[in-house]
Amino acid sequence: SLPVVEPEGKAIESGMSSAVLERRVRVTADGSLLLQLPDILRGQEVTVRVESHGPVTAPELVAEINRPLPVALRTRYTTLLEKRHAETLTPEEYEELQELTDQVEADQLRRWENVTKLAELRGEPPLQTASNFGLTLNR
Repeated sequence: SLPVVEPEGKAIESGMSSAVLERRVRVTADGSLLLQLPDILRGQEVTVRVESHGPVTAPELVAEINRPLPVALRTRYTTLLEKRHAETLTPEEYEELQELTDQVEADQLRRWENVTKLAELRGEPPLQTASNFGLTLNR
């Protein structure tokens, strides 16, 4: 299932020009995890709050964190990003890229949600847990 997210503040203009998803994470005073995700198609930045849902075991969380995107989705997404960069996308492909971008961002939210849950179980900061899985923040 997809993580539940809630908007946090207003979307702001972003100066991003590449198709690389830059991810920024902030942990609030109450321990919530906020993700700042650039919307590369609309040129805006959106902040979402990752909410926790019920207890899950550490092995289940590890499996979910390590679960990759389906190969077909990843391949098509990469192809469309390359066409976007080359400015050769058709209107239909642009719509498809928007849909795939939503799926990729939802997957990243799922991974960070599970990192946060695992960090809570382990009693360690989420960014430390993330680094144990090779997840890094591009700044």
